Amino acid sequence: MDPLQALAKFMTVEHSLDPAVMRRTIDAYLASWESADVEARLACFTADATLQDPAGAPTLQGHGEIRAFFEAVGALPQKSTPRFEWMVASGTECIFQFVMRNAMDGGPVVEMTITEILSFASDGKISNFKAFWNEGTTRVLA
Repeated sequence: MDPLQALAKFMTVEHSLDPAVMRRTIDAYLASWESADVEARLACFTADATLQDPAGAPTLQGHGEIRAFFEAVGALPQKSTPRFEWMVASGTECIFQFVMRNAMDGGPVVEMTITEILSFASDGKISNFKAFWNEGTTRVLA
């Protein structure tokens, strides 16, 4: 067997979701941060989705736990403005990066470069979410 054919059997993606569907969900997710709309953000997730933010933190599962997390973040006195950077999709998963600019009320502007790994259900909603960021990807601008 040709070596490329032999390798191809290990690299064939059986099930996939159109990357444009993933991107629409990501765009809606990012827009919900700018509008501070927790319900719109939650609508991007399946009812039984899991979330780790950041990766390694306790895993949240389901709309109830995820909503509580988003509401806690939303209670911070800041205006969030996300900027999409890039995405790579394969199968029903993707990795993408964006920069979140948080203008604190009466305080500094903080930028975070965040990379997220997402799994999607067939309807285009996020079923598994892991965010990667730390102090090395965060900087105070002013």
